[in-house]
Amino acid sequence: MNYTINVRLLTASKKQPAGSHEKLTFTGETIEKYPQTLQFELWDDKCDILKGYHTGDEVKVSFEIRGREWEGQNGRRIIMNLRAWKLERLASDDEGPQAPKPSAPPAPPAPPEEEDLPF
Repeated sequence: MNYTINVRLLTASKKQPAGSHEKLTFTGETIEKYPQTLQFELWDDKCDILKGYHTGDEVKVSFEIRGREWEGQNGRRIIMNLRAWKLERLASDDEGPQAPKPSAPPAPPAPPEEEDLPF
């Protein structure tokens, strides 16, 4: 299942080898009244989609939730990751003029005045 969320970019790691794959992680802060800090992963060919973005950029992240079971010395654990696969830049106020937002709907026309008809 795929999800999307709008975040402000905070940090990004360098590409790291992960077995026969490459992995990159980045963090973002949700854009809401009580922001949450989230960490996303990019794998292999998706590592390059972060190029051209900078700290502070507001982006829409498309991602999937990946989970797996892990057995360790301390018992069984469930590991979850947010694996991003697409980034889209959100429009900001300094990117030029934007289309005006629609105002309130126009008032209904006034009722026609009564005419003095002979019938």
